[in-house]
Amino acid sequence: MDNTTSQSQEKQSDIPQRGAVPVKDQVSIPPVNPKTAQNIPAKEVEEFKYQPKPKINLKKTLKVVVSVISFLIILVPLLFIFLKYNPFKNKGVSTKRGEIVWWSLGIDEVVAKKMVADYLKDNPKAKINLIVESEIDYGERLLNSLKDGKGPDVFTIHNSWVPMMAEQLDPMPANVYSQEEYSKSYYSVVSKDFKTTEGIVGIPLEYDALTLFVNEDIFSRSGKTYPKTWDEFATLADELTLKDGKGFILQSGAALGITQNVDYWQEIIALLLLENKSNLFSPNTNPTVEQTSFEALLSFADYYSTAKVWNSSLPSSTTAFADGKAVMIFAPAKAAREIKKISPNLKFRTIIVPQVRKNDPNEPDVSYATYWAQAVWRKSGDKELAWDFLKYLASDGSYEKMQSYYKELGIPPPASPKVSQREKLTNDRVLGSVVALAPIATSWYLADKTYDGPKGINTSVNAAYKKTIDAVSLTRRRDKIVLLKTLSSELKKGLFTFGITH
Repeated sequence: MDNTTSQSQEKQSDIPQRGAVPVKDQVSIPPVNPKTAQNIPAKEVEEFKYQPKPKINLKKTLKVVVSVISFLIILVPLLFIFLKYNPFKNKGVSTKRGEIVWWSLGIDEVVAKKMVADYLKDNPKAKINLIVESEIDYGERLLNSLKDGKGPDVFTIHNSWVPMMAEQLDPMPANVYSQEEYSKSYYSVVSKDFKTTEGIVGIPLEYDALTLFVNEDIFSRSGKTYPKTWDEFATLADELTLKDGKGFILQSGAALGITQNVDYWQEIIALLLLENKSNLFSPNTNPTVEQTSFEALLSFADYYSTAKVWNSSLPSSTTAFADGKAVMIFAPAKAAREIKKISPNLKFRTIIVPQVRKNDPNEPDVSYATYWAQAVWRKSGDKELAWDFLKYLASDGSYEKMQSYYKELGIPPPASPKVSQREKLTNDRVLGSVVALAPIATSWYLADKTYDGPKGINTSVNAAYKKTIDAVSLTRRRDKIVLLKTLSSELKKGLFTFGITH
């Protein structure tokens, strides 16, 4: 073999075969800094020394575990206490079955507590959290709490609030009252107020209506008899008014004529309109209704603008009556509590509200109801307990207990809403006039002192009527067509928001 062939074979052997890996590429040698490589022994560069993993420190680990367990032992009870007694938790929420929250308004706190205690004697496993509510914007606060899903389970509502709260009210179960039993047990106005397409949604523990308070001593001294008609009332209001030489009212014969300081002017207007066969929702329905509606409003305003038996310088009508500065006032029977509180020794009674002259003597009288009831929240955690509690409160025995508790406290009690109790109250000096007309009473949304809030149904209706009455009494406007058309328009607009169209 010649040299040329030998050299050619050597060159070919240096060329890697396809797919083969050069031997020098099979070992990964870390790069060496050329500046320091000469000072590092080769053995130290290439040799790898094994470093064993650090051992677990049992003492430190045990300390951490103990600390965590101790923290949990402290945290869990604190968390339990916070969840149970959380001060930020809404007071209206019941957390478990066998426990309900009751928002009460209008019932004396001592009486309410005794009624709860009486129920718990027979139901020791139940728990009822009584909360006596403030009057300030009560209706708005209640509705917002229910809409937010915060309860309460049982709550007080005015008889005119059903359209405002319909979505939150639980229909009463048949084992509490069937609709037939309810209609027979309660006055017809109660059935009308609380019957809905879904069922009955409220149980009243009282009944009340507008009545006429009279000062017995002044009537006795004057030799006057109590009025039965509005004509007689107007004459007495004038004759019993006393003024000084400058025309200042020393004693008002009757407190009405303006809205500023006449308590329950709303109910008085409703009564006058109903007696004049007006339409409260649309007082300008036709020319005849328009005329009678305006006459009713004018008859109210004239006590201020023409007869001048009342003015804005006097205190509120209830206070004026209690102080002996007003001989007659209109108010629900519950006003007797405030009057008694102001003047415990004042001698007074109530009589049936005056009626308009009737062409037909058989035509029934008119009465306007305004009262409170109890309802159950549709989303209550224990509706069975809530309704059972109300069934107990609504029993005849419970009402008699309630009467006795009020009398023990020296507070005038409310009338019963039940037909069966009516005869027992006919001779009562305060409640007799209220129950006398209860079977034929009616109701609507004109109502004072319901505390329904700035967006409530009563506030809306009252505002529309107030604007009209003030125009008639204070500025003596007599353009009835414009006034009543505006009133009807505002009423329809306001009530439409509550689903009321007639």
